[in-house]
Amino acid sequence: MFGRLNIISAYGYPMNIQLESEVFDARAFLSMARAAQAARGKSLGGRFYIGAQARALIEDISSPARTAFSSDFNNQSMFAALKTSLIRLQVLCDRNGIPIPFQALAPIAAVLTEELAANANAFGFQNAPEKLASLTLYQGDSFVNIVKNIEFSTLRDTPGVFKHAAVYYPTDPQKFLRGVIRTIADLEKDPEFLTLREAPGIFKHAAVNYPTDPQKFLRGVIQTIADLEKDPEFSSLRDTPSVFIRAAVSNPTDPQKFLRGVIQTIAALENDTKFSTLRDTPSVFIRAAVNYPTDPQKFLRGVIQTIAA
Repeated sequence: MFGRLNIISAYGYPMNIQLESEVFDARAFLSMARAAQAARGKSLGGRFYIGAQARALIEDISSPARTAFSSDFNNQSMFAALKTSLIRLQVLCDRNGIPIPFQALAPIAAVLTEELAANANAFGFQNAPEKLASLTLYQGDSFVNIVKNIEFSTLRDTPGVFKHAAVYYPTDPQKFLRGVIRTIADLEKDPEFLTLREAPGIFKHAAVNYPTDPQKFLRGVIQTIADLEKDPEFSSLRDTPSVFIRAAVSNPTDPQKFLRGVIQTIAALENDTKFSTLRDTPSVFIRAAVNYPTDPQKFLRGVIQTIAA
């Protein structure tokens, strides 16, 4: 817990201070506190009560007069995240029987400030102080480079999974990611979902967004696809069955509305003289309508420019 380094943070607080005859190492202290909470196997719950003296000191330390964040950040949100992190750390330490000397709060704040900034940069939590504080409290900045971890290399093509883990599973995001990988493998091998193997991304979607029962979600997708394929209203889309999968997965509450929009967009694009050179490849209109619904025209203009080049 104690070291002999004398690092000064970029925010003006020493990360190590002399307490009686020992040097207080803020980073080592935070690691020890986090390990103690992790050993309990649960997140903090209940009321976050701390004493008046500790609260007053935290209010002072987490104020703009005592802490500096880069102008690239939403400073109001960052100060709120720092204050929340310090309060929760005090509660965490109280519940684990770990005393925090009041003199140590400033160097601890220095480390937390750097960790908060790193997490905000990595996951875009600048306007979500609660989420930012939760991840930082439990993980520090150790999750920032998780995408580089070879253990999770199969998830790199969908970086949003890492942010999802950081937001919803801050106490152990790695455990969540390992569960996702195992679930994907199980679903891909399950003969019940053989018809979905041509759209492998659907298994990842199920594992991430429906972790308690991904099979139930996939059964619903299969049933919805079957209903849509039989519906004469959508007969013009039967040559591209992936459209039905997209409708069932991305718009489960009203897949019919999504498909009607696709059909209307395709018709409008086919009749648009700006895209007449693409009429020999009608599938490009379907792709534009399905994958670029907010601005299919921009996508098609890009296609035409690519062909011309």
